Amino acid sequence: MALRDRFLNCGLSTGNNDGTSEADAWRTFADCESGVEAGDIVHCRTVDGERVTSEANMIFDSPAVAPTVDKPIKFQGYTSTPGDGGMFKWGHYFFNRERFVMVEGFDVEQSSSSASLRSDGDGSVFYRCKAVNNTASFDGAMYLTDSSAVNCSISGNLGGAGKVVRMFRGNLLDSYVESTDASDGGDTYV
Repeated sequence: MALRDRFLNCGLSTGNNDGTSEADAWRTFADCESGVEAGDIVHCRTVDGERVTSEANMIFDSPAVAPTVDKPIKFQGYTSTPGDGGMFKWGHYFFNRERFVMVEGFDVEQSSSSASLRSDGDGSVFYRCKAVNNTASFDGAMYLTDSSAVNCSISGNLGGAGKVVRMFRGNLLDSYVESTDASDGGDTYV
């Protein structure tokens, strides 16, 4: 199965904005979602080493062509060269609602009532990601339904009835989960 390389760079100010190359990368996640297709790898570039806060929350639920078990969609962070292992730094939440999506190398830190990383997509995986949210006590920093997290670092506040990680039919494998010092109740993961 040959996957197509596509590109997202929220700091890019030139180019065709069609996602076909680094020079013509999608500039917004909305543009990315309307153009991404099953079998695509979307290389998501960190903007000058800073967390992207100029965009809205990413809710992935209507790609141009939905992923399948044979043709998943992969979002992969990078710093300067696609595949360099760098993290895509995002300042809002990422919510995957599609099946068969892999998210690799996302560093999501934000403060809202929603989990920093969330997936309701059957067969979807967060791999080598970081999720931090110190205000989403009920949703936690990561919320998984029918999805998995592998080699992730998750940190959140357990204030009140809080959770750091919430899972329903989900898997948390080889991951580090931490509650903040200010935590006064709740469960680390449920």
